[in-house]
Amino acid sequence: MYKFFGRLFIKDYLNTKDEMVRSKYGSMAGIIGIVSNLLLGLLKVVFGIITLSISIITDAINNITDSLSSIITTVGYKLSIKKADEDHPFGHQRIEFISGLIVAVLMFSIAAILFKESITKIIEPVELKLDYVTVIILGVSIIIKVWQSFFYRSVSKAIDSVSLKALSRDSLNDAISTLCVLIGALVFIIFDTNVDGYVGLLLSCYVIYSSIKLIFEASSPLIGEIPDKDIILGYKKDIMSYEGILGVHDIVCHSYGPTKLFMTAHAEVDSRVPILISHEIIDNIERDFREQKNIDLTIHLDPIDYNDEFTKNLRNEIRKKIKDIDARCDIHDFRVVRGENHTNVIFDCEIPVDFKYTKNEMKNIINDIVKGIDSSYYVVLQIDQLYDRI
Repeated sequence: MYKFFGRLFIKDYLNTKDEMVRSKYGSMAGIIGIVSNLLLGLLKVVFGIITLSISIITDAINNITDSLSSIITTVGYKLSIKKADEDHPFGHQRIEFISGLIVAVLMFSIAAILFKESITKIIEPVELKLDYVTVIILGVSIIIKVWQSFFYRSVSKAIDSVSLKALSRDSLNDAISTLCVLIGALVFIIFDTNVDGYVGLLLSCYVIYSSIKLIFEASSPLIGEIPDKDIILGYKKDIMSYEGILGVHDIVCHSYGPTKLFMTAHAEVDSRVPILISHEIIDNIERDFREQKNIDLTIHLDPIDYNDEFTKNLRNEIRKKIKDIDARCDIHDFRVVRGENHTNVIFDCEIPVDFKYTKNEMKNIINDIVKGIDSSYYVVLQIDQLYDRI
């Protein structure tokens, strides 16, 4: 659906990963929303005043609010492509998330006001003046709102937009709200029973619930979300595909917007390979990620001895015992330094965010595991926090 409008108004419309193309799609969707919502809202206001229906007026104000939401989204996209400056070296793409949050808060505020007005209408009902023309207007409104929802959703998927996802949800909420108003109007016309205040109350409660949900969704990327498991696994697979890379761990992603991603990772290489060769491999990976994926990747190089059988067997034994505690745990940077009186067993252990033990408790557990294998082993351990789901 979005491609039709993209072909008309956007040059290079298929390149949805490009920052400028994303901005133009967001602006286009916002302008379409402004015009359609404003016309729809004004039409409903007129009929709401004529029919004295609080539920229709509630629905109309919601549509007019949607126009303001579309304006906020459009402005947000314009500001998000502003170039990085001295105070904001990572750019301004997070403004897009902020605009989605503003839309959600605005939805909540309007719904709270209409909640109060609906209670007033229940306590002091007003005689309605509804007819089948009103029913037709509401029916057309539902069709337009459903179309808006699908349109916003198609654009949000194409450019991975939080703010347009919020608008899509809001439009679907509006369609459901208008359906409730339509049912209330039919009940009045057919059965001469005024349920207008109750319908308005139901609608405002539903919009309050939806807006709270959207507030959490829009806030999440600003607070800092855990990366999607499949995406991280894909990045790990890409790094592992380079010859000379034996393992990848400690992947950390920082998002400063939909197309502004910074990532760090540790890559294990054979310690016998000259450092300049391994360093060149790392440089090539970082360059390819920047050029091909638009990801600013920094890799820490970990030289590992993978050919010593004693080290390999000890590593596998300790790793198995740790995974018995929690399958999400893992170890890396494993090495053994033998001395005259004791042997240093050096490694890092990754634990998940919701791990049942504290870092100190896990250190004590691992120390007992290693000492149980051989009391002469001395553990040099670093506990790492996992910042992904893999």
